[in-house]
Amino acid sequence: GVGKTTLAKLVYNRFDVKRHFDCLSWAFISQQFSPGDVFSGILREVGAKWENMGSMKEEDLIRTLKDVLKEKRYLVVLDDIWKEEAWDSLKRAFPKGKKGSKVLFTTRVKEVASYADPRSSPVEPPFLTNEEGWELLSRTAFPEDIASEQGYAPEFERIGKEIVRKCGGLPLAL
Repeated sequence: GVGKTTLAKLVYNRFDVKRHFDCLSWAFISQQFSPGDVFSGILREVGAKWENMGSMKEEDLIRTLKDVLKEKRYLVVLDDIWKEEAWDSLKRAFPKGKKGSKVLFTTRVKEVASYADPRSSPVEPPFLTNEEGWELLSRTAFPEDIASEQGYAPEFERIGKEIVRKCGGLPLAL
């Protein structure tokens, strides 16, 4: 991808962000996911302790999650939401909470972001230029000792730049 998850992780792991929120949780949402599993995971991450959480019905998990979060300033990251229906099934669990509470999610589908909040301005990480891609590839893939003062051997550079072109500006493809 272009780095949506990486960007969200950078925000999530910042010291000032962790200090600002009473509780934080990160949940990966795949194309096939179980809302109940997501809610249970979030409850565990925010410190809820119920032995029978694994056997709770989805509606009970939602009610419990709302109770736990309603008096807190929370940040929940839902990583990789694919469909509007997925957002609909998850959003019910998040109360208003204290002022400043946030649910942040990543998606590769622009319409899902607009559907979730038509007033928001989704952040779209830019694709790398060929020059940026070559710089990234040459820094990470080639040992420093194969570059001379004149740069890389013409064959390395030609193949490397072809790889960059074929990756289409996607950092993770490199």
